[in-house]
Amino acid sequence: MKKAIKFCTPQSKNVKLYFHYNGIPAYYDESSLSYIQCQQIKHKQNKKKTWIKIVSKKAKAQNLLLKKMKELAISKTYRKPRYGKILIIGGSGLLGYNLAQMASEKWKTFATFHNHPFSLLGCETLPLDLCCKCDITRIISEIQPRVIINAAGITNPDFCTEHKELAHLVNVIGTEILAETARKYNIRLIHLSSDLVFDGTQGMYEIDDQPRPLNYYAGTKLSGERIILNKVKNSAVVRTSIIYGWGNEFASSFVERMLKQLEKGNILNLFIDQYRTPVWVMDLCALLLELAERDDSRGIFHAGSPRKYNRYEFGLKLAKIFNLDNSLMRPISIHDIDWKAIRSEDCSLSVKKTQAKVSVRFLDIIEGLEQMLEERDEWLE
Repeated sequence: MKKAIKFCTPQSKNVKLYFHYNGIPAYYDESSLSYIQCQQIKHKQNKKKTWIKIVSKKAKAQNLLLKKMKELAISKTYRKPRYGKILIIGGSGLLGYNLAQMASEKWKTFATFHNHPFSLLGCETLPLDLCCKCDITRIISEIQPRVIINAAGITNPDFCTEHKELAHLVNVIGTEILAETARKYNIRLIHLSSDLVFDGTQGMYEIDDQPRPLNYYAGTKLSGERIILNKVKNSAVVRTSIIYGWGNEFASSFVERMLKQLEKGNILNLFIDQYRTPVWVMDLCALLLELAERDDSRGIFHAGSPRKYNRYEFGLKLAKIFNLDNSLMRPISIHDIDWKAIRSEDCSLSVKKTQAKVSVRFLDIIEGLEQMLEERDEWLE
């Protein structure tokens, strides 16, 4: 069973050890039987942090946390990064934020942002414009990381269709600059791609199936793949489906948005004829960090659930696990929407070949959603 607890070395002299939940640092005070959570002041010029007390509702969670804290305090294995420096491009996004949080347990972690400055204890954050070659080369040359993971880019297919020049600049040119700089400094580069590189006529695509993008966004992702693999010998490309999990104030997953609508009693229109293989964000982070540690793992990898689902099926599972009203869900077709960009009907990914090469095991959505529920019940007020 995977746990949401993330332990790190604290930066406060008054705190011996703290953990992360969804990027929020906190620790457990045995004397008062309560969580002390860090309230971070999000201002560029003010990096002060105040600690506020939050009374826990779950004795089970208290005992588990206290036990883990004592174990780690004794072993002291958390004190030093094990694998050197890692640079995460796109750290303020859903994936990048969770990835930086997980990476900080074993790596000296750096993460970039563009429009959304953020702070994360155990991680150094810095601004980066993927459209600016000077920014990219300067940051990489200064940090000299062992590994770069590119989790940034413009991902909305409709936006990319309407803003092709910007999409090409960020998703293709920015990727090319990253690749050339990584090659120059002999840095391992891991790049995130998309299941939308396939046309959706087949489903459960294997790694070596022929891509055929249907829209401009998908075309930029395929171009990025080829640039990475052609220019950087020590590289890996991870194609992923839609990502779900707990996000942050800047980026939420589609599951969080669905939950908010259902809790408000709003109707949800969900596709019955578009199939994907959704991936739990923590599984994807674990895969990326395993690939970061292994220079021998190169080429293309697929990340997703073991079986495919349409959005309506996913919604029914979500409602059942979170005990919400599934009568609020309405099945519709992707052809009912006037899209700017053409959508693939079944671009689900087969993860069999990836699973044969790595130790990470991708959860089915039922297990992943149960993990989300467990995290919310144990740690969120």
